[in-house]
Amino acid sequence: MNSNDTSIQNQVDEVIVVMEDNLQRVYMRQEKLEDLNLKSAELEQKSKQFKKGAKVVKKQVWWKEFKIKLFIFFVLFMILVAVGGILMIFINHLAILILQK
Repeated sequence: MNSNDTSIQNQVDEVIVVMEDNLQRVYMRQEKLEDLNLKSAELEQKSKQFKKGAKVVKKQVWWKEFKIKLFIFFVLFMILVAVGGILMIFINHLAILILQK
């Protein structure tokens, strides 16, 4: 083998090493992409679950607030009825007193 053949063989060997390195990098990138795809799918699923859970919580909070408002309304209504009843009794007594004089 002459020096020209040796030089060519060395260059071929270098190219083979570079190509093997490139193939290894491509393989590793492919693995990383697959991992990213899996993580992306997991995040998508979790976000859908979170959205469903948030809707449920939102409805629960709405009903809780509605019940509180309804209770407050009922209490205020009862207070108004009680005050109205007391006023009616007071007005009746006052009218009786006026009519008796």
